[in-house]
Amino acid sequence: MKKRAALLIGLGLILSTLGPRDANAANTLIRDLDPVVVLGSAMPDFAGVPLAQLFVYKYSGGAWSQIPWQFDEVVGSAIVSSDNGLLDAQDQLVFMAADASDQAPVHAWLSDASAATYPRYELQVNDPLNPSQHAWVYVYRSQTLVSTITTDYVSYDAAQVLLTSDRYKLGQMTDHPAFNRLELNGNPVDILDRTKIRVNFFFLGLQTEMNQNTTPPVLTRAGHVRVVLNGGGILAYRAFYSNRIDVDVTSIPVPILWGRFSADLSPAASGSLYYDPNVSGVLIDGSPTPDSVPTSQAADWSQVSGATGTIVRIMDFSGAGGTATTYYKDNSALDSSDTGDQMSYGDAGVRIDSPPTINKKFVFWNWNYILPANQTNVGATYRGYARNPLQVQATATQSFMTSAVSIGRSGASDVVLTWASVSGADFYRVWYNQQPYFTPSGTPAQANANTSFTHAIVPADLTNYYYVVRAVDTVGSDNFESANSNRTGKFLFTLVPGTG
Repeated sequence: MKKRAALLIGLGLILSTLGPRDANAANTLIRDLDPVVVLGSAMPDFAGVPLAQLFVYKYSGGAWSQIPWQFDEVVGSAIVSSDNGLLDAQDQLVFMAADASDQAPVHAWLSDASAATYPRYELQVNDPLNPSQHAWVYVYRSQTLVSTITTDYVSYDAAQVLLTSDRYKLGQMTDHPAFNRLELNGNPVDILDRTKIRVNFFFLGLQTEMNQNTTPPVLTRAGHVRVVLNGGGILAYRAFYSNRIDVDVTSIPVPILWGRFSADLSPAASGSLYYDPNVSGVLIDGSPTPDSVPTSQAADWSQVSGATGTIVRIMDFSGAGGTATTYYKDNSALDSSDTGDQMSYGDAGVRIDSPPTINKKFVFWNWNYILPANQTNVGATYRGYARNPLQVQATATQSFMTSAVSIGRSGASDVVLTWASVSGADFYRVWYNQQPYFTPSGTPAQANANTSFTHAIVPADLTNYYYVVRAVDTVGSDNFESANSNRTGKFLFTLVPGTG
């Protein structure tokens, strides 16, 4: 004989609620050259999650798209090539501020069933210098998504010891701690002679970068967003790079009189203009006539604007101690005691007098922005950027449809669906069909349900029915419908009498 029965069909379900329901906002961030670095500790719901399951998206024009990103694993204070492959508190998510976009509405969710079963993180990027400027990206977890990113903003050629992006080429010496090649904005003209290090000792005299023997830079990691050398000693992005210079002369048993770090340009930079906090628009021409560049207060930024591009360099020499003054020399006369091409074209940096005699270590940090050609004096602006990194506010949210639909009977044959209310939903729409995996379309069985629906069925109706519920948010002009709920159904089956 046949019996009527109601059966719950369980198909994967999210059992959580949404965060606050805010109107979405447009991207207002203007800092387009800066990287954004987010520690793993900012996303505790993803702690211990495989990095291969995390994907970064922007929301723009009502659509989702992946942006270039990378997760760099950190052990101690150093970035490593690989660790455990899981998101740890000190690991770093890196993307470019230029790739961030608009805030997504709370109900807008990536169309991926696996992602819908996990929270996502909304990362609001904030400019601490301009509190009204923001942009957003979103981190999803999914076991089915794949990366569609094929872009690498910067690459590294170990054979040439060369970093390359579409904004610069930066070369480094293989046996000494100095850069010796810089091309800007696709122009093949090398404007850099080399970066220089000078340490003057009591009695022993002067040592240069040529006395600081090093091995070639070691590639730690090359991702879509940045190249990491020497565990983070050099970080190269599309139009920005930073480097740490460590000069260790603890093995030399005499006092240091002074030390210096500077960047000397090549003759190809002649005609460029030099800027720092104390002077504006000094012509770089190699003329032996001294230029009026004040030595104090020590310049912690400098700018060179030329025909192939502009570079703004920000320095942190606080770790060197002593008394700091600006160093500047623009004189093409050959100097046999110099290194490189033995000429000076806009050779600029910092000199440290009477540094501490106990430590005998100089530590300099440099941040370098690559800009288009012949920029006016913008050095102070980019100095502010380097000293005030972009900040991130991370918020975990859940997908819009979060409540399980349950099925039951009322009376002899009526079907009753019930579900919990969902934050952000104004009402619910219910569909039913005789096919279990139908696509809801047309007029729903109930267009504005609260948290229940009763399907009145006469006892003689032996039809199989299957049900889907969608939450509806009418905020603004969206009238947004959630994804389908779990599917439930009432169907008939035949009972076969037993034989024993």
